[in-house]
Amino acid sequence: MPDKDFFEERRRRQQDLIAVKKARQNIEALPPEENKEIVPVTVADKAKNFWFYNKFFVIFGTMLAIVLAIVIRQCATREKYDAQVLLFAYSAFTNEQLSTLEYQLEQYYEDLDGNGETNIQIIDCSYAKSDQYNPYQNTVSTKLTANIASNSEALLYIVDEESAKYLEGLFEGGFFAEQMLESGATKTVPVPKSFYKAVEKRTNGMFTLPENLQIGRRLAGEVTIIGKDKNVKTKIKAADKALAKISATK
Repeated sequence: MPDKDFFEERRRRQQDLIAVKKARQNIEALPPEENKEIVPVTVADKAKNFWFYNKFFVIFGTMLAIVLAIVIRQCATREKYDAQVLLFAYSAFTNEQLSTLEYQLEQYYEDLDGNGETNIQIIDCSYAKSDQYNPYQNTVSTKLTANIASNSEALLYIVDEESAKYLEGLFEGGFFAEQMLESGATKTVPVPKSFYKAVEKRTNGMFTLPENLQIGRRLAGEVTIIGKDKNVKTKIKAADKALAKISATK
C-alpha cells in the first residue's frame, strides 16, 4: 500500500501540471504581436533634428558671416585720400567747418593716387581748453600724440598761435620745417581769408573759423617713425607744394 509521501508527491505533480497548463493557456490567449512598420525618416525630419541640435551654431555662424561681409564691404568701398591734414587748435569745430576746410585744401593738393580726383581728410585733434577735468580733452590729446608719433599721411598741420608754440616745444629742433617761400623763410603761413569766407558761406554766416589760424609742414626726419616711410619724400614734396600755393593765396 502506497505511503503518505507517495500521495503527497503525486498531488504536487498534479498542481505543477495544472500551473503549466494555465500558463500555456494565458500565452495562447495573448493577441499576436503586430509587426511594427518601419517609417522612413524624411528630409523635413532630418532638418528638424539638425536645427534642434545645431541651432546655436547656425545662428552664431550666420551673425559672424554678416559682420565679416559688412567689414569687407566697408574696406572695399572706403574712400581713399591723397593726404591727411591734422587740425590742432584750442577751439571746437563743427562738421560743416571741417568739411569746408577739406574742400578748400583739395584745391591746392595734387591727385597723388591717380584716381582722377583729389581727396583730403581732416584729422580733428582740436578742443576748447577748460580749467575743469574734461575726459574728451584727454582722449583728443592721446589721438594727437598717436598721429604725431606715427602718421606719415598727415604732414600739414593747421594750428593757432598757442598750439603752434606747444608743438614747437615738443622737440629740440622744433616741430615745423622751415619753408623758403617768395615772401621769405617761415615755418607756418596764415590760413587764407578765402577759407574763412568759404566757411561763412557754407554755414550762412552762422560760423566762421578762429582767428589767426596757421598751416605748416611738420618735420619728418630719418630718425622718426614717419621718416622711415618709403614714400615719405613724395609726400613731403606734395605737402610743400600745396603749402607754397596756399601761401600765395589771399
